[in-house]
Amino acid sequence: MVSHVNFNDLQEVLDRAGDQWGISLSNAEQFRRLDELSDTFDEADGSKVVLRNILDASEVGSHVQQSIEAVVNPSAE
Repeated sequence: MVSHVNFNDLQEVLDRAGDQWGISLSNAEQFRRLDELSDTFDEADGSKVVLRNILDASEVGSHVQQSIEAVVNPSAE
């Protein structure tokens, strides 16, 4: 049964439900990407891959931080 599930469709349904109920997470896609990147830190087979993933995670983290700061302190823009 799990092999027949389209997880992209499921994610869209969950995102819409979160928006409708007011429980959506800002920057959810970036948090998912950070999670994916952090999972690769131990599994990567070369230091170049680890370094690239760390740099990618740093960029995503900076974007999320800026987004959160803009919401928390909108007058700083």
